[in-house]
Formats: sequence, structure tokens, C-alpha cells
Amino acid sequence: MGRVDNLNAELSVHDPEELPALLRSRSVDVVVGSALGSRPGTGPAITGRTILDFEMVTVPAPGHPLARRRIDEGCMREHTWPLGPSAKARYGTVPSTLRRFRIPAHRQRVFQSHAAALDRVRQGEGVGLARGFAVSRDLASGSLVTPPRADRPRAPGIPGLPRP
Repeated sequence: MGRVDNLNAELSVHDPEELPALLRSRSVDVVVGSALGSRPGTGPAITGRTILDFEMVTVPAPGHPLARRRIDEGCMREHTWPLGPSAKARYGTVPSTLRRFRIPAHRQRVFQSHAAALDRVRQGEGVGLARGFAVSRDLASGSLVTPPRADRPRAPGIPGLPRP
């Protein structure tokens, strides 16, 4: 089977709350993101299938105070968090992680892109959240690290990646 000559693919970013309506209206054909189970007012459930399994990692620069010591979630609330635009959504991995860690709004700095937020993290300006695969080169080179957590020792053989 060869490539289809008239197929166009477009990448767009939407609030996860909008995804069910976009699918139902056929404005989009495929979405990649958080689980799309039924939410109040969204109509019937949308069938989904996991195609990507990724881990969200907490990353500071190597010189950041949280980089090398075991931390607890309370300590994480005391630091600045440069974040991408997905932090502003009500649903999704980033907002749910921020809620789980109870990071105060005044500690969250939201940038226009995730790349800009990670640049600030690399410069030592705070702690970031990223998909493990998206920062794997940074972790391998040492420009970003994952702090050891008391409940998650580091994975053997992969510097900076925590064990699942």
C-alpha cells in the first residue's frame, strides 16, 4: 500500500474539554490526548483506544535545588513552575498533575509554548513537567534531570528516568 496523494494532515491544539464536540461535529477525525470518557453535558461516550503510553516527568535543571535531593510533594509547592499552555486547561495530564501536587497558582508561570517553558527550566528558572519521550535527549545529556522522589527510585541504566 502506497501513500495517498490527496491526504492532508493538520496538527492543532485544543482544550481537552472541546475534543468530544470536535469529534462529533467531524471538525477533527482523530485526537491524541487525555481519556475522553463521558463528562456531564458531553453526550454519549466516545470510543477510544490507547495508542501512546507515556510518562509525565518532573524536570529541573541540574543546578536547581531540587535536582539531586529526595523530595516530597510539599517541597515542590515552594518552587516556580514554568509551564506550557496546556496548564490552563481544566482537564488533561498537566492540570491534573498540578492539582495532585497542589501547586499554587502564584507558582505557575504559563508560557505560549511548551518549548519556551522548557527553555526556562533548562536555564534553572524552575521545575517543569514534560512527557518523558519529549525530554529524553535532555535527560541523557544531563541538561535536565528528574529529582529522586522518596516513593520512586531512579530507573537503572536510564539516567534521570524514574521507575514506573
